[in-house]
Amino acid sequence: MLEIKGLNAYYGHIKAVKDFSLRVKKGEIIAILGPNGAGKTTLIRSIGGFSPPYTEGEIIFNGKNITRLKPFERLGLGIAVLLEGKRVFPGLSVADNLFIGGYTLRRRKKELKENIESVLELFPVLRERLNKRASVLSGGEQQMLAIARALISSPEILCLDEPSFGLGPKVVEAIFKTLDYLRKERGLSIVLVEQDAALALKFSDYSILMVSGSKKIEGRSKELINDKRLLNIYLGG
Repeated sequence: MLEIKGLNAYYGHIKAVKDFSLRVKKGEIIAILGPNGAGKTTLIRSIGGFSPPYTEGEIIFNGKNITRLKPFERLGLGIAVLLEGKRVFPGLSVADNLFIGGYTLRRRKKELKENIESVLELFPVLRERLNKRASVLSGGEQQMLAIARALISSPEILCLDEPSFGLGPKVVEAIFKTLDYLRKERGLSIVLVEQDAALALKFSDYSILMVSGSKKIEGRSKELINDKRLLNIYLGG
C-alpha cells in the first residue's frame, strides 16, 4: 500500500532521515522506535507531506508517486497523519472538530454523517461531549478526539506520532485496543511512532528502530520483544 524508497528528509538544515526505505501492507501496523532525535517525527511528517524538501527518494501510495503532493492531496488519496500532541481545535466544540475532519467529504454529506456516527461508536465518550468545547476535555479525551477526527475521512493508512504521550495507562490501553480493532476489522494500515517500545512491540506486526536518521534494527515485533540490542540502545549502551 505504501512504499518509501531511499528517502532523505531534513529538519531545518539537519538531515534527519537518511536513505530510509519502508513498505506497509494493508491491515499492517508498523512501529517506528528510537531515542529522541532519531528522525522518527521527520519520517512521519514526510509521509504526510509536511517536511519538504527531499534531496532524493520517493513515496509511493497505491502505485502513485506522491512525493511532491501537498498534505491535503495526500489526505484525499487516503493518508491521514496525526502529529505529536493533542491536535484539536480547543475553541471549537467536539462536533465541529469532527466536522472539520470531514473536509474531503464536505460535498458528500450523507457519507460524512455516517463516518461521524462511526467514530462516535468507537469513542462513546465523545458522543456525551459533542457540544462541549475541546479545551475542556481531559488529555485522554482530546487524544481520542484527534484520532476520531483523523478517521472521519476514511483513510486507508493512519500515521500516528506518539499517541500515548502524557496519557494514563488505562486511556493508552483503550486507544491501542481501538487501533488494533481498526486494523483487524477494517483493514486500516497504521504507521506508529511510539516511545514506549514495549507497548509498540505488543501491538505492531513489524518494528524498525531508528538511530540518527537511519535504520539500526528491524524485524517482526514478536521476535524483537526480547532483543537485548533494543534495551541497550534505549539506555545508551
